[in-house]
Amino acid sequence: MKKDKKFLLDLEVQLKGISKKNRDAIVLKYKNIIEEELKQKKKIKYIIKDLGTPEVVAQKEIKELKSNKKVNLDKLKN
Repeated sequence: MKKDKKFLLDLEVQLKGISKKNRDAIVLKYKNIIEEELKQKKKIKYIIKDLGTPEVVAQKEIKELKSNKKVNLDKLKN
């Protein structure tokens, strides 16, 4: 499996506690970031390194959603 696909699948798994709508939006956001970086001829291993692990990215995004109150907090698994 390609590194970018694995990163996005792992990210989706880490986001399992939020709504599908929010999860899909976040995964799409990172898919677009990766695609843009690849167009700039950046290597995928460096793109992923710069983004961080799927776990770290998911925690950051969930924290942001909580602060924006877009998540039903009792659905989140801590």
